Amino acid sequence: MEIWAEDGVVIDARHTPDDPSDDLTWRGRDAIRQRYVTLVFPGNPTIAGATDVQLTIEGDTAEALATTRIGAEVAPGGDRWTFAKRGGRWLITSLTYNLEPE
Repeated sequence: MEIWAEDGVVIDARHTPDDPSDDLTWRGRDAIRQRYVTLVFPGNPTIAGATDVQLTIEGDTAEALATTRIGAEVAPGGDRWTFAKRGGRWLITSLTYNLEPE
């Protein structure tokens, strides 16, 4: 959890990236931890990784767009990560996933 900013956020865009009204959102480390414990880890993915990563760094902020594979599920261009350099360390400030339309 130390790789997450204290005010980090995870957003499930629910395959409607232009309509934030249906997003599911977890704010802060406690909520993000709870998401991983209840939604991610019980699925016990044996393979997880990012490919086709496009990274943009501007000063103390960065953004990565990626195709993500978790088990048999592949999300082409479906994840956006943001980062900030704080106190000399890069931290994850947000993850938005399910950006690809269904």
